[in-house]
Amino acid sequence: MGPDLKLATLAVVIAMGTGGAAQAELVLSYSMWHPPGYVVNEAVLPFLDEIAEVTEGRVRVENRAAAVGTPRDQHEVVAEGLVDVSLVVPGYTPNRFPLMEISELPMLSDDASKLAPAINEVFEKYLRDLNGYGDVHVISAFSVAPAQIMTRNRELKTLGDIRGQKYYMSNRPVTAAMTKLGAAPVTASIADTYSMASNGVIDGMVMPYEPTLTWKLDDYFTNTTTIPGALGQAGMALIVNRDKWDQISPEDQAAIMAIGGRNLAQKVGDAVQAGEIRSREAMVGKGMVIKEMGAEALDALTKEVHETIYPAWIAQAEKAGLTNAADILAELQAAVAK
Repeated sequence: MGPDLKLATLAVVIAMGTGGAAQAELVLSYSMWHPPGYVVNEAVLPFLDEIAEVTEGRVRVENRAAAVGTPRDQHEVVAEGLVDVSLVVPGYTPNRFPLMEISELPMLSDDASKLAPAINEVFEKYLRDLNGYGDVHVISAFSVAPAQIMTRNRELKTLGDIRGQKYYMSNRPVTAAMTKLGAAPVTASIADTYSMASNGVIDGMVMPYEPTLTWKLDDYFTNTTTIPGALGQAGMALIVNRDKWDQISPEDQAAIMAIGGRNLAQKVGDAVQAGEIRSREAMVGKGMVIKEMGAEALDALTKEVHETIYPAWIAQAEKAGLTNAADILAELQAAVAK
């Protein structure tokens, strides 16, 4: 073989190798259904970019120009392959993910930087093998900002101030607790809250500070009533289509999970907690009045949570296959309290 033919053959081999590498790249689509300014993006978007780095370009995530489906639909659009990656909120589909309602329970913590990674630890240790989020691969499960009660121009001093009032609530445990206190629940996704607030559909909402600003609700709700440990929070998970996940090599899967899992949950919790502090200060500066719930209402709420809400989750979790649900809830509470 002459020199020219050798060079030509080498060029073909290099071209074939380059073409093969290009074909091996797996591009995953991400459906971002929340506003760009949402604080969770501060952790999730850099993580998605980092996937290309840790897999040396073999796996890459691209953000779609528009979300696919509604916030309630995200599990289905990922499971069915309409999009590859998204965030899912179990509270938007009550009864669908009963195990994961542990991440929504009231009075666990008012510090997302502690609760978010603790939720992930519980998920990895006890719930992943029970398909807590259905037939998708979960990159990380966590909780987001702790919620308090926000109302229009009124302070909640007694149970009478709650009874008959229409409140937006995003998950079943909070809805159950507030309903027992006499509130009229209005359930929807957070994307619907602005229209409900601006049209006077709701008298109040159970909401964190940061989303109140992000969804431009602070013009309508000027009073916040706080509960020690918060009145619940949204659970959330970053999920990927199972078939697409199975196309990733075991080595690259391990690299992605090394920066996902608890690491991502901690970054989400840190970002969310910092966002809550900033947003609370901003809202106080705009005239928000923040006071702790009165003793009568707080005592009634605390009793309801410990005697009804927690046992209800334990019962439904055991029905879903979690044999030691009470111990796991106690373990979560202890982890957050450290």
